[in-house]
Amino acid sequence: LTNIPTLPVASANDDPVTVIALQSGAALLARQYWVEGSNLHCVPGTGEAQDVPLAMIDLAQTVKVNQERSIEFSLRSRVGLEQ
Repeated sequence: LTNIPTLPVASANDDPVTVIALQSGAALLARQYWVEGSNLHCVPGTGEAQDVPLAMIDLAQTVKVNQERSIEFSLRSRVGLEQ
């Protein structure tokens, strides 16, 4: 991936911004995300939420980019998110 913006780590009251890397080389920014069926539902800080097919996500790159930013990335259901 190229040109991923440097993002500040969110304060304790905010959800951190997670980079979701796509197979195409593009990336999405999400404050919240969860698996719904075969899609990842991404909720950005602004704008509309969107569903991305799991097959389009570059999981290795997503994990790497977020680890470099000290952001935990884990796939979970919405129920897991609320716990």
